Amino acid sequence: MRLDEFKGTAYLSMLDMFNAWQHEAEKLKNGDIMKDKYDSWRYNYPHIEAERTKAEIDVKRQKAEDKEL
Repeated sequence: MRLDEFKGTAYLSMLDMFNAWQHEAEKLKNGDIMKDKYDSWRYNYPHIEAERTKAEIDVKRQKAEDKEL
């Protein structure tokens, strides 16, 4: 499969999706996660990725607020 990088936002969106799937597959292959956790991720994609991103943003936001105090 090949993505057409001249498709702008569609290309970037698909690239992000492929990268997410590749990252999870690598974690499974390396033994960082078990098959049941991988299955849970893939059955709930992209919702689970949105939750992870929100959690990362919340942590960064909290660190920034802590620095301001």
